[in-house]
Amino acid sequence: MQIAFFQGISPILPVIILFALAIFTTGVSYFTYRNLKKGHPFKKWTLITLRSVAFLILIALLFNPFLSFESVTTESPQIAVYYDNSISTSLEKGDYTGLEMYRQRKDQFTDSRDQRFTYSEHLFDTEIISGSELTSDGTGTHINAVMNHILENENQYKAALLISDGISTQGRNPVFTATQLSIPVFTVPLGDTTAVRDLAIAEVNYNDPVYTNTLNRIEAEIQYQRAENEQTEVRLIENGTVVESAEVDFQSSSGTRLIEFERQYSEPGIYDVTVEAVPLENEFTTENNSFSFTLDVLDDKTRIHSIAFEIHPDVAAIRNQIATDIQNELIQTTWLGGEQFSGTDPFSPEFNRDEVDLFIIHGEPPADSAVADRIVNLFDQKPVIYFTLPSSFDGTSPFNELKIATQETTGSPIDIRPVRTSSDLSHPLLELTIPPERSLPALKSHQSEYSLSPAGQTLIRANFQGTETNIPVLVSDEGANRRLATVNAYGWYQYRVNRQDGSGQFFKNLMDNLVSWASTSPDRRTLTIEPIKSNYTENETVQIRGTLINERGEPEQNGSIDVKIFNINGETELSSFRLRHTGSGNYIADIGTLPSGTYRAEGSAFLNNRDLGSDEARINVGQSNVEIINSQRDDATLRSIALNSGGLFLEDLNFDRFNNFLEDQNLYESVEEISVTQSYLREYNAIWFALVILLLTAEWVLRRSLSLP
Repeated sequence: MQIAFFQGISPILPVIILFALAIFTTGVSYFTYRNLKKGHPFKKWTLITLRSVAFLILIALLFNPFLSFESVTTESPQIAVYYDNSISTSLEKGDYTGLEMYRQRKDQFTDSRDQRFTYSEHLFDTEIISGSELTSDGTGTHINAVMNHILENENQYKAALLISDGISTQGRNPVFTATQLSIPVFTVPLGDTTAVRDLAIAEVNYNDPVYTNTLNRIEAEIQYQRAENEQTEVRLIENGTVVESAEVDFQSSSGTRLIEFERQYSEPGIYDVTVEAVPLENEFTTENNSFSFTLDVLDDKTRIHSIAFEIHPDVAAIRNQIATDIQNELIQTTWLGGEQFSGTDPFSPEFNRDEVDLFIIHGEPPADSAVADRIVNLFDQKPVIYFTLPSSFDGTSPFNELKIATQETTGSPIDIRPVRTSSDLSHPLLELTIPPERSLPALKSHQSEYSLSPAGQTLIRANFQGTETNIPVLVSDEGANRRLATVNAYGWYQYRVNRQDGSGQFFKNLMDNLVSWASTSPDRRTLTIEPIKSNYTENETVQIRGTLINERGEPEQNGSIDVKIFNINGETELSSFRLRHTGSGNYIADIGTLPSGTYRAEGSAFLNNRDLGSDEARINVGQSNVEIINSQRDDATLRSIALNSGGLFLEDLNFDRFNNFLEDQNLYESVEEISVTQSYLREYNAIWFALVILLLTAEWVLRRSLSLP
């Protein structure tokens, strides 16, 4: 039944204006026909009325009146029913025959239902869906989600019935949420209370990636049942070989043990790792006795070989700055003339150039020296930073192929100061602040014409007495296989000892940027994305992490990483998300649970509209074994839920007790629901339009009958 009430008006124009319009239009209608003599006076007043009413309807709509409609409906009281659809309800154990017995109990409940109620049925495992068709294939049991669902909808229900084994594998303890409910929950037990003999590797915590010569801890959580006074061996297996093992004694019948292994890797690479518990005799299942994952071991040291061909304060200043970074391993060589070297001899049989990530050259030997050609060959296909010294301007250079900026004419030395090039360049080497020119100590370079290599890019130029010159101070060259940089000025030692006006910080940033950029291969991945775990189960939240480095190989903290998820061989996007930064260039995102299968994650990184790279990873999602770690029915949880909510624990499966409780509490009474809606009369514009047309048409017909124009 629906009842309408007038609620008020919301005029579009001021009320006084609308009243004035009503009076005016009525007056116009009257004066239009006041002198009409034809026909009966009734026709005259009918014409006046028709026109007036048409105008008044339009004016009334400008008052914007609105109504309230009350609808009263009577419905049967509702009861929510929740069926546990997880794998554990299908396990055959003891007197419980699995899904067959579950369906029998479900039918038993259906047959005993009180027809005065409406039953809203739901299935639940890791989530809740509407329905009642049992499959018992859920990979987890989230009973607390059921309690929250009841809490959110308890104004719709008179009571709730939970049919489950009570083994909650996700979420917080549902017993606490049950205390907040205002309607009773009745619990019906499934399964068997018999404890089975079982070991399970429930979880393994580890860091990935890890670094060489760094201690790495691997912690395994072992759950056990009916293993009192038993002993087993837990093994750590790497690439198919047992590398460590630990004996575990179980002093109680059931519980949890934590086993920790410590590993240190001397060689980088990918390691396939498995934590395995040797099965006990007559275990219920051995499928959950192992846990496998992959470790990516990285070499975290940058090996830098510094070769000086001249004794100069710059050499010590640059080497000392490089050595302050513990990630750098500095090898020092100083040429003494001929083929004599102080420090590491780069031509000794023990020296391995393949282990060097970056060569730094200070100055150069004479072009006709015996060592010149051998040194050039040593640097073949290796990244090089070249620092000029006074010897670099003495004449013909043996390092012209390594130097990006070379002199074309002999010039005299001048005092210069570095300034950012006037052209607008976006380069990772320029991610620093150059202090004001007047605050910088003077460097030395030579006034000359310089030629650049084809791919050379001038990043910093020289100012002489406040005027920009064409002398390049810093030039970069990024080839397909290596990076080169030339610093065409000397006197940098003054910057390192200068603690004022930011000169020292500028020198530090410049050296750090040069080393990190040049030592990073041009084809090195700047973006790496991967799942935190090599394997997930269907009831686990998948986490993707990313590592972003810029072109210098340094962690990039201001980037944006977008990731799209696809089926492994599909092109249809399943979902997309953005990783959040957690510090030091590391990013992470939770993407929720995924069904069993293999997926492809494609990531793209950006910074200020600059593409920083892309990467792809695979996500393996398998069937969860969490449901068979514990198969012992939890009557305590089911009983506490019923008690805390004011319901009953139907251990004897007596559904008559359930119906009698509903009867005793008068919960069967019908529920009257009153719904109120508001509506503006202008919303029915089609009706008003038709009515106005009808009135005007009637007026026109009547006028024609009187032969009025």
